[in-house]
Amino acid sequence: MVIVRVRGGLGNQLFQYAAARALAWHKGVSLKLDLYTYSKNQNRKFELDQMNIDATIASRKEVHQFTGSNPIVRYLNKRENYLRCLNVLSQPHYHFFEDFFSVNVPVYLSGYWNSEKYFIQYRSEIIDQFTLR
Repeated sequence: MVIVRVRGGLGNQLFQYAAARALAWHKGVSLKLDLYTYSKNQNRKFELDQMNIDATIASRKEVHQFTGSNPIVRYLNKRENYLRCLNVLSQPHYHFFEDFFSVNVPVYLSGYWNSEKYFIQYRSEIIDQFTLR
């Protein structure tokens, strides 16, 4: 299983989904979305639900299996990979991360993943999913 933390506006959501979807296909596992950010942030909303994406919403229990249930630990880990928790991958920098497809699953992804290189081999399939319902 791959769980991706989704945050930001539509552009960021598209990149986060595309990278996570590509990783899930590459590993042959399911994809789940962590949408908790949108329950706290009224300025942004989750918009990919208007598209034909292939993912389900992760439960809080599933997310906590990766990030822990302590809010301070979750905060630090999601932003800095502070504790280097097993199977949590925080984007290490803002350019393509060469070892992205080498991560072990299950994994929790936290980052923006703003590079087409994350999903280029699945580009046409992902574009098909980015059609409106």
